[in-house]
Amino acid sequence: MFGVETITSTQVSNTSKKLDEGFEPWRNRNLGEFPYLVLDAGYEKLRLAGIVRDVAVLTAVGIDREGNRRILVVSVELKDAELHWREFLDGLVHRGISGVEYIFFDDHPGLKPLS
Repeated sequence: MFGVETITSTQVSNTSKKLDEGFEPWRNRNLGEFPYLVLDAGYEKLRLAGIVRDVAVLTAVGIDREGNRRILVVSVELKDAELHWREFLDGLVHRGISGVEYIFFDDHPGLKPLS
């Protein structure tokens, strides 16, 4: 029987490396036109340097003119502060997002100064 107790740290490292390599083109792709943008943040637990802490998972979903949704970017930050949202949005611009007409978002404190 195959279980997590049989997985070595080397196997985990090798698998993580392959996943990172596979996701790299997706992370750096040109985004193109999305008239509607949905921004959100949720908090998840993450172990950092042996300490479990809450981190913000920032997401952007683009909706094209046909109503198709695409996950554009996901980013993990220590919190959803204005600085992190600015960097997040700058990344979208740098990757060529265009044609944004309307942005939807909840009442995130870090987005208030940007609205």
